[in-house]
Amino acid sequence: MAFDEVGRTMGWPDKCDGRALVNNIVMDLDEGLGLDARLKRFDESTASGDKSRLVVWAGEGVGLTNNISSASDVVRQLHKDAVSALKSGFQLVAEV
Repeated sequence: MAFDEVGRTMGWPDKCDGRALVNNIVMDLDEGLGLDARLKRFDESTASGDKSRLVVWAGEGVGLTNNISSASDVVRQLHKDAVSALKSGFQLVAEV
């Protein structure tokens, strides 16, 4: 909710929520800053181009990330996994 408060995007329907990466928006809340102070910091960061309070939405799987890979490495691994899955599927069909 901290992200919606400073982003002024409150009012989502029940059961509609999002997940974002922890950043200075959360740190401000954890420090006990009131809403007015958090809004001021968010607006100042936005105006100056400071990305420390930029909201980065992420799905549940972000918690499973344990390394940072280049896009080409991700695509290579995805290809390798897809080929492996297809071969396994083919073997299952061939056995029938």
